[in-house]
Amino acid sequence: MLPMYEDLLKVVIRKNNKRINKSRKKNEKKEEKYFQELKLRKAKQMLVGTSQSVKEISFFLGFQSTEYFFSFFKKRTGLTPLEYRSFGREE
Repeated sequence: MLPMYEDLLKVVIRKNNKRINKSRKKNEKKEEKYFQELKLRKAKQMLVGTSQSVKEISFFLGFQSTEYFFSFFKKRTGLTPLEYRSFGREE
């Protein structure tokens, strides 16, 4: 009789672990999105409020390459960092 309970316990633990892992992944994605939003907000501030180059800003914000920063920024704003800078300074 005891082995049956052990098998049942293993199934319950396995299902619980799957649930925990799913929840953890969901939280990690929320965190990642939050930090991306912070980076985007800071990038916008720096582009309009400083004379630092786009390369300097991208490395300051922790991007591995300027190309990735351009892609990241354009995907979220519809503008390149340079377009955003000139648009922001015109206002």
